[in-house]
Amino acid sequence: MANTRVAGEPRVWDARHQLSAGTRAALEAQLTTAERKTGVPIYLFLTDRLHGQTAADLARDAFAEHRLGADPARNAVLLVVAAGAGAAAVETGKGSAGIVPEIDARRIVKELTASLPSRHPERAIAHALTQLTSSARATAARRTPLPSPPPERDDPDAATVPASGAGEELADGGRVAGPDGDAENANPVLAGGSAAPGADAGGTPQPGGEIPKRAGRSRLPIAVGLGVLVLVGLALRRRRQVAASRPTTEAGGDGKRPRPRF
Repeated sequence: MANTRVAGEPRVWDARHQLSAGTRAALEAQLTTAERKTGVPIYLFLTDRLHGQTAADLARDAFAEHRLGADPARNAVLLVVAAGAGAAAVETGKGSAGIVPEIDARRIVKELTASLPSRHPERAIAHALTQLTSSARATAARRTPLPSPPPERDDPDAATVPASGAGEELADGGRVAGPDGDAENANPVLAGGSAAPGADAGGTPQPGGEIPKRAGRSRLPIAVGLGVLVLVGLALRRRRQVAASRPTTEAGGDGKRPRPRF
């Protein structure tokens, strides 16, 4: 197997010196920037022939020989290109668990090998490296766990009056009115004779305080009284109507038989 030393610097290894100095420098800069953005080192090994091996075999052997996957927690990607044979392969050392999924690797290799016979294979290689960087970045983003929500903390300054429909009992037996207006047993002066915050004993608001809720009287007696008055009025009106409809009588001319008068 040809010399495939790809670990460390440089990231681009041109076994047969097929790249110009400018092209190699550009590819080095591209891979340096990619690692800075993704945290994933990507290496390129460029040869002309496979010498009886497949591109996948060459990539696997080179990846293992130079211990690119020695650290299980560290992701690395190796792109092997055999331009003369029109073949290429991507190796991550982790198979389907690699930072570049196999489906992306197969697609990138297919596009690259179709472009290698062109007059500018270095452009196809640069494009393949860009696609590998994008795939690694997307995979890293999917695998990043979402931040946990902050734990709930009890607020010592939270209001102590419960927001329920009916008045709630206080610890010492007093009651406060609920938000629906139920004022039964409500009193701005709390149990024990102390005034509610922000008010004096008479319910007068103090500067900076809030007007406390006052006790209200039940409206049931008023409603009953009004109902009785309405019934009495209707009865009197009916009585007057019945009395007015009756004919009045007075003695007839012969003094024997009364005759009706309307």
